Order: sequence, then C-alpha cells, then structure tokens
Amino acid sequence: MLPDGTKVPNRRPDDTCEIWAAHPSLAEQMWNLLIKRYIDLGEWEIKFENGVMDYMKLEYVADTNDGTPFVATCKDNDGNVTKVIHRKRSQLRGNKG
Repeated sequence: MLPDGTKVPNRRPDDTCEIWAAHPSLAEQMWNLLIKRYIDLGEWEIKFENGVMDYMKLEYVADTNDGTPFVATCKDNDGNVTKVIHRKRSQLRGNKG
C-alpha cells in the first residue's frame, strides 16, 4: 500500500523501481527491506550458498584458465559419482554457476 492509500498493482521489479522513483518518502523503507537486511547479515550469500551446496553435495570446480571445459561431478551420500557435468566457460555472471 502506498502512502496515499492506493494498492501496488504488481510486484515485478519494474513496478518496484517505478514506485521507488514516484514516492521518495518510501526510499529508506524500501532500501531497508530490499538491501539493508542482507548487509546486516554479513556474508549472507556465502553462508546460504555453502548451506545449499553442502546439502546438495556440490562443490566448486577449480578454474585452470587454460580454456578447457569445466568438469564437475555430483556424488551420492557414499561419495560415489552419480553424474558428470561438462560446461564451457561463459561470461555470464562472471563464470559462476
């Protein structure tokens, strides 16, 4: 709900940007909700990423920077390889993924 009582029509990122621009009085509240909470958590991305990766038994593959494709393996609870993944380098998202 906006300060004037109107409802927010959608919750897409574009709508959020429009609301933020049209209602500067909400800027601090929106910043606190969307950004500050995660800053206060510290290294939240690493913490949550590590939790998910441990649960799914995933690990990062060493980057050799020699142009060879990445090879990653998925293992079961006993450490047996259940899947091998081959990926080419990508500039998307800084080669993460």
